[in-house]
Amino acid sequence: QLLQPLDDLLSSDLRQDLYPFAVQVGQFEDQWVAVQFQADLQHLAYRMDTVPQPPQTWRELLDGQATYLFPVAGSEESVSDASLILYLSAGGPYDQAARLLALSEQPLLDLLMLYRDGSQRQLIRPDVLTVNNIEASWVAFKTGSGDMTNALASRYLVDRSAFPDFGYAAIPSSQGTPVTLSSGWALAIVTKDPARQAAAARFIEWLLTAENNGSWTRAAGYLPTRRAGLPSWGQGDPYADFLAGQLEVARFRPGGAYNIDVAQRLQIAIRDVLTAAASPEEAVAQALGSESP
Repeated sequence: QLLQPLDDLLSSDLRQDLYPFAVQVGQFEDQWVAVQFQADLQHLAYRMDTVPQPPQTWRELLDGQATYLFPVAGSEESVSDASLILYLSAGGPYDQAARLLALSEQPLLDLLMLYRDGSQRQLIRPDVLTVNNIEASWVAFKTGSGDMTNALASRYLVDRSAFPDFGYAAIPSSQGTPVTLSSGWALAIVTKDPARQAAAARFIEWLLTAENNGSWTRAAGYLPTRRAGLPSWGQGDPYADFLAGQLEVARFRPGGAYNIDVAQRLQIAIRDVLTAAASPEEAVAQALGSESP
């Protein structure tokens, strides 16, 4: 009950210009209580000298020769964002309004078969289970590991000029439809005093004008949360155009106690398949058999 509703404090024009994830993440019980002002997301980075055409689908990935390094270890026995993105792209159910992630048999089986087949064909690198965050994956990639990796846009922006031979693309998905997860910071109003609410709202509106949101995120090395922000980065940059498309499809990361349980069971299934402790079918049965009612 601490966060105050923003629906009558901020303009509808601002809300309509926000990317979908930036609106949805601030919604609680049909009220708008937070507004995201900066964002980050994952996409594919690849070596253009060894990967002439990055794969769009899992089938293209498995039919190719490029090795893929990305964080699978996760943290605290929970699934990594990289694995979660792949699960969602297979059709893993995620109710953003209720903020609930669920296990589903076919999407989970598809994901685990990808891991098994990719590992057997030595395309998914065997050390992915030792990489527990995307920063470690990016550092390893820059020093020569793998032909492709997942990269945070914020890190790619920093290193882009130093590595002109690195290309960018959407993360390969089950059907070729781009899927990614967003992260970032949001602003909220906690005061109940009308005058202070109005002052705070004026500040949020000012910070999130198209020019300010674009200029601030560009300088800070993050991504704007409103569509009008990217054009202020400058015209003619194909990377900005690519990011605009990724921001349109991004989803915010699931959180909450129930989602932690689901994420842990996802991680156990992935680990068992990659270590050959279980077949994909066995791992699915174990994960679903332990699902809470």
